[in-house]
Amino acid sequence: MATPRVRIIGTVLCAWLFGSMPLPAGAAADPLAGPFVLSGQPTTGRIDRVEVSLEVGGDLKLAGSGGESKPVTEKLGITARLVYDEKCLEVPSDGDRPLRALRYYDQIDVANKVGDRSFQPGLRDGRRLMAVEVRGTRASVFSPNGTLTRDELDLVDLPGNSLLVDRLLPGKPVALHDSWKPQPEVIAALCGLDAAARCDVTSELVSVTDATAKFEMSGNLSGTVAGASTRIELKAKYRLDRKTGRIDWFAMALKEERAVGPVGPGLSVIANLQMKITPIEDSSHFDDEAAKGLSWDSAEDLKRLRYVSLGGGWELAHDRRWVVVTEKGDSAVLRMADQGEYVAQCSITSTAASANEPISLSQFQDEIRQALGKHFGQFVRAAQSPGEAGYQIYRVEVEGAVADVPVQWIYTMVLDGQNRRAVLAFVVQGEMAKRFGQADQDLVRSLRFVDAKVAATR
Repeated sequence: MATPRVRIIGTVLCAWLFGSMPLPAGAAADPLAGPFVLSGQPTTGRIDRVEVSLEVGGDLKLAGSGGESKPVTEKLGITARLVYDEKCLEVPSDGDRPLRALRYYDQIDVANKVGDRSFQPGLRDGRRLMAVEVRGTRASVFSPNGTLTRDELDLVDLPGNSLLVDRLLPGKPVALHDSWKPQPEVIAALCGLDAAARCDVTSELVSVTDATAKFEMSGNLSGTVAGASTRIELKAKYRLDRKTGRIDWFAMALKEERAVGPVGPGLSVIANLQMKITPIEDSSHFDDEAAKGLSWDSAEDLKRLRYVSLGGGWELAHDRRWVVVTEKGDSAVLRMADQGEYVAQCSITSTAASANEPISLSQFQDEIRQALGKHFGQFVRAAQSPGEAGYQIYRVEVEGAVADVPVQWIYTMVLDGQNRRAVLAFVVQGEMAKRFGQADQDLVRSLRFVDAKVAATR
């Protein structure tokens, strides 16, 4: 079984939630002044040094096996410190354009502990340069130097995104101790949620000087992460540098109760996130060569994630909706969640094919019919065609039902002509078929058989 993957989410409250986390020192505010125009955003060409620390502690909840309904609980601990330079490349003049930036990660120190097992994931040197694209409140982090693995993405796709924190500012004139409700989409994005169902979070201006403005924020949020429901209680404090027009300090404490989901484990955790943003004049990491090979038009390909089977016999590149939930040898199970909802599952099994008696399309269909048994309804279509890399592709679509719920199965067999084959079995509930689209074909096109020794060095 794969090691449980936990999106490092600034999830929960700690002693500070019931006490106090002091803001950085500053001069006392004039309570009679105001109202104030307190707005800000990144500016084109600005370079910042960003320092982030995160601590998470609590319980990881895994689905029980053998039909047990009660989750299995293990202690979870995460400590992380990240330091990166961030250069803003493009600031949108309207909401239809993305905000774009480059980052270079000088330091990533992460230690994860689940039960009595410890992990220290790392980032390849060739992936320290990252590009960030923000559309609306959705931020995508990817490397212009090549695809990331899921583990690498989890290291850099943290809550409290430094390009989003400025959106907590009121955006209108406010007086001292005025309060307002930040956009739910902004709060959800800062907390790492895919979608917010309910948001009751309020910010307040607590002090102002000529140099700074300080704010406090608290409330509750519920929504979904990778198809699992979650509830968050949060408190935060942040500070605006009025001279530079940017938030330069942000601290957030969260308490999260997440249900066990179809894609990831449940959580009952407490966390602290703290971020410091300091403008710098220059960074050696952002010379002309840094962005020379970056084409935003090809960003969608770079946003895909690379996965190599545990046995090293095959690899593929998949979009970020897919998550590997189990893996053993050259077999793996992936599940897809989209916009907070579970969509589909894909089981991949690789075996040696028979050199003397190649399987026919009709024989493949017979195997599928036997495997589905009473759930089989009818074949919708079946085809054999040449694939990329000289492979042969058999693709069979089946309609049926499980417990009276309509289900679509898509079976694809990939043959490489060198006695290797992989079977990909997709399961899509009927109402999700439209959202699933042609995701199976996208995954199949990316699959390549590889030599295990070569795969281990890439």
